[in-house]
Amino acid sequence: MKIALLCGGKGTRLIEKTEYIPKPLAEIGNIPIITHLMLRYLHFGYNKFVLLIGYKGKKITEYFEAEKKKKFKDINLLSHVGHSPKFLPKPEYLDTGQETAMWRRLLLARGNLTDKTFMVNYSDGLADIDIKKVLTFHRKHKKIGTVVIVKPHSQYGKVVINKSDDVKTFIEKPVQSFWVNGGFFVFNKKFFKYLEDGLEKNIQPLELLAKAGELKAYKHSGFWKCMDTFKDLNEFNEFYLKGEAKWLKFK
Repeated sequence: MKIALLCGGKGTRLIEKTEYIPKPLAEIGNIPIITHLMLRYLHFGYNKFVLLIGYKGKKITEYFEAEKKKKFKDINLLSHVGHSPKFLPKPEYLDTGQETAMWRRLLLARGNLTDKTFMVNYSDGLADIDIKKVLTFHRKHKKIGTVVIVKPHSQYGKVVINKSDDVKTFIEKPVQSFWVNGGFFVFNKKFFKYLEDGLEKNIQPLELLAKAGELKAYKHSGFWKCMDTFKDLNEFNEFYLKGEAKWLKFK
């Protein structure tokens, strides 16, 4: 089974880094975030990646081709923090253009994703998700798509008050009460029809899939974090340096 990694965006909210490199190459502990993400899939036995590149895509290709020659040194370094993977990655590259919309990038990869089921992931978020459990959930419900949903931490601290407006306590960056898209997906190849229809009608393909009753949500309550800004990147590095990189831990 293949995993399509969406690597082509410009990452404008992380301009401090993406002016020079594509966002998936932003480093956590001197190793690109995309390599951290790959290790999660590799641990569960999935190593066939389709990298949908665009903005500064040549740098991504060069990085992985150099890693191949070094027998994936960075994967091996990360495995000392987590666990050794069952397989090494087998990346293939598809240039989907610099200005291409995200879901159109996936549609362009139709010829690369020929299996009945495939996985899709944004390349800027990490989690301690059990990939096998997500796939079991997907196969059991027999719908076209599965999206992993998560409850993010607020970027603000919470102030708890009583009826008299007395401040009782402060909660630093509490977990939000609502669910958001975690950027991990599993799809049946029938999803390509919804991609075509959505892009033609300028409607979000996931909306079409949901309205058709063909999209289920897998609730993940463990660690999840997205690297949107330079602040997020710094927080990822703090987790890593403190030995708290939960996305590298496996049960």
